[in-house]
Amino acid sequence: MKKLPEKTSKLITKLYEKGFSPAQIARKVNISYSCAYAYTVLKDEGFKSYTEYQEDLAVKKGFKSLTEYNEDLALKKGFNSLHEYNEDLAVKKGFKSLTEYNEDLARKRQKRKQNKTLSALIKKRLNELGKNQSWLSEGLGINESTVSRYISGRTTPSNSNLEKIISILNLNNKTIEDLLE
Repeated sequence: MKKLPEKTSKLITKLYEKGFSPAQIARKVNISYSCAYAYTVLKDEGFKSYTEYQEDLAVKKGFKSLTEYNEDLALKKGFNSLHEYNEDLAVKKGFKSLTEYNEDLARKRQKRKQNKTLSALIKKRLNELGKNQSWLSEGLGINESTVSRYISGRTTPSNSNLEKIISILNLNNKTIEDLLE
């Protein structure tokens, strides 16, 4: 599950206990539906993330992975590949291509408060340490373009990479709010 600020997590729990649905919580707290669902229903069922839940469903249906399941669905719908299916979905949403759709999603992610906060935190800490994104990418064991997308806010790191970033930048035992003050 993506780490949300403790205040947001507590608000989600409070709203869920009051009987709000994940969709209502998502709108009220300004998070995605899948995030609200993961912090409510799936958390109650013991899943750590929405993807973990989807993976579990795929395996229960006899597939080795979620990707294999999605590829099978695309083929059953008459597409030659999952990529072709995703391209078709993007066009149906009014985009010229899957690339254009993905770029639009990235621009929207950059505007999220969470992405802006993480971006500012990474930039600030790298500057304090006199390091650059190349140094961080080496420490994470990922390519520099991925770190660049984290720093620009175009994507957010997985939980495992976020934990590594916290460790590499020596941010242990601090909240994002504490670090940005």
